[in-house]
Amino acid sequence: MEFTSRYDFALSFAGSDRGIANQIFETLQSEEFEVFYDYNEQYRLLAEDIEDYLRPIYSSEAAFVIVIIGPDYPKRLWTQFESSSFKHRFSDVQ
Repeated sequence: MEFTSRYDFALSFAGSDRGIANQIFETLQSEEFEVFYDYNEQYRLLAEDIEDYLRPIYSSEAAFVIVIIGPDYPKRLWTQFESSSFKHRFSDVQ
């Protein structure tokens, strides 16, 4: 499978689900997919305006967004931001 986006996948999850996210990341990476996983990009996130950096990733730079919806997902500020950045992608789905 080949994608033309910067990332094949972006992971969106609450911190309490990091263990699951890490397993998904490792599996996808072992299959040679490009995956946006915040833990691996901390050095970039610290040097940038985080919202300006993340918004395009979830909006369009990842071909797919994998959302891990645990009990904390709707309660967290960053997951709300991430989901608001990708929710428009569902408007064309019928």
